[in-house]
Amino acid sequence: MQSRKATVIGILVFVAALAIQFLLQRDDTRSAAGDDMPKFSEIVYERPDLETLTGDFEALIGDLEADRLSVKEGTDRLETVYAQYSDFWTMSNVAELRYYHDITDAYYADETDWFLENSPVVDQLFDRLCVACANCANAEELDEAFWGGWLVDAYQDREQSSIDETLLAMSRQENALLGEYRKALSDPTVTWQGRERSYWELQEDDSLTEDQWAQIQALYYDKYSRIAGDIYLRLVAVRQEEAAYLGCDSYEDYAYAAFGRDYSPEQGRALVEEIRAELAPLYRELDLNGRWEALYCGEMEEAEVFSALKRAAKDMGGTIWRAFQDMEAYELYDITVSEKKGNVSYACYLYSYENPFIFVKTEGFSDDLLGFGHEFGHFVDAWYNYNATDSEDLAEVFSQGMEYLLLSRLPEELREELTEYKLLDAVDTFTQQASFAAFEHEVYARPADQWTPEDLNQLSLELARDFGYLVEGQEDYYAKSWFDVNHFFDSPFYVISYCVANDAAFRIYALECAEPGAGLECWNQMLPRESQSFLETVADQGGLEDPFGADSVRQIAALLREKLGDR
Repeated sequence: MQSRKATVIGILVFVAALAIQFLLQRDDTRSAAGDDMPKFSEIVYERPDLETLTGDFEALIGDLEADRLSVKEGTDRLETVYAQYSDFWTMSNVAELRYYHDITDAYYADETDWFLENSPVVDQLFDRLCVACANCANAEELDEAFWGGWLVDAYQDREQSSIDETLLAMSRQENALLGEYRKALSDPTVTWQGRERSYWELQEDDSLTEDQWAQIQALYYDKYSRIAGDIYLRLVAVRQEEAAYLGCDSYEDYAYAAFGRDYSPEQGRALVEEIRAELAPLYRELDLNGRWEALYCGEMEEAEVFSALKRAAKDMGGTIWRAFQDMEAYELYDITVSEKKGNVSYACYLYSYENPFIFVKTEGFSDDLLGFGHEFGHFVDAWYNYNATDSEDLAEVFSQGMEYLLLSRLPEELREELTEYKLLDAVDTFTQQASFAAFEHEVYARPADQWTPEDLNQLSLELARDFGYLVEGQEDYYAKSWFDVNHFFDSPFYVISYCVANDAAFRIYALECAEPGAGLECWNQMLPRESQSFLETVADQGGLEDPFGADSVRQIAALLREKLGDR
């Protein structure tokens, strides 16, 4: 997943900002050589000067509104403030990445909190700047010279920023709750043998028996499902208030629009129900046949994981190999195994350096390679397209598709092991992510004050049973572990993208199996993002079936049965 801690309103503004880089700079000739980019470890973190940034934005907005600037003066000033804006988000991501590398680091925890507190203010400034620029006397010329020709159409009918003080207050409240969630899980404790103990320290205690560790986990999930449940319901309440204030029928409707989806919440819910009908039975069948229990992933060192992906990327060549060379040269990845790392995997963008970075929560086993490959798919997309975010669903096709493309480019023993894993993971992705989408729909369909943390636990348990992945005897875990899904907190209604994209990605795999290289060709054909529409790109550039077609899920279920049955 490509992660960014922000409100949905902030996401809309940020997408507009990223379009600047995309429209002005994307081309088909980007190479790995000659980028003015330090290694990530050499980037000097410095908290942005918010007072100076705010003053420069306010001064430019005032001059644009008063029509005091020539096109040359306006372009120069826009370049200056946009560099400050890019630095703000670059430093935000650097701080967050270093925090997630070691969640016990109090300094970067505080810095991440600072960005959470102040990012809504910066988003509002940027939105006000767009409005002022689109309505000034030199709007058309500035649009062509700096913005790439999209700004006037998007902003000329607006007299003021859509982020007023009410929405700004809601955004800050939402971000404060995200910070509260992060803090709660960064240093968890449980009462064990009569005293409060660090959950992370207990994880490293080799003297504990399996039964004792199971008891500790039960204590952890019981305590933090209540704490996280309270935070989550307050987040839901704020988001429902935002949607109502903006005149939306529901927050779900607004979230779909914010992600720029070209399919509706109704289509998303219909897909969820088809997965429940067609793939949940397959999950249960595989469970009864012992396929999950027999699943094995051997130990794998970080260097081995890196080398395996490097060989595969070189074999795939072209843009994929050039992107990997940049990633390696500038150390734009974190795949270290550490208990202190945050329990997240994602890709972000270092705007000032025009390069992505990927963070993977690794465990020291061979499936780390698939997690690394997933985020590398995001990396290639963001590297080539300068972080164009016109479709998050398409971004997920590139990441999940990369996992499938890796399989045939691995040594035989590892290929067999990870192919079994990935095929089962495909079933798991469809069913679990669909159940998470159902969870969000159910929660947001009612006012937040009509739910309790215990209600959330019960819903989580019911959905695990409905979608076939509940393990008998572990009901307590499946009821209370829902808060491990970071997307519920920081990216509401994102999870349906995993299901939609997995349809397209699995079809890429089927192409690759039928004719080596065909799946890779399909993946590369879609990479330029020639359309802002996910569905058009999948159909026109990829030549793939519509994920929302009448028989799509049934076809995928049949393909999965065939592939799994061949093993």
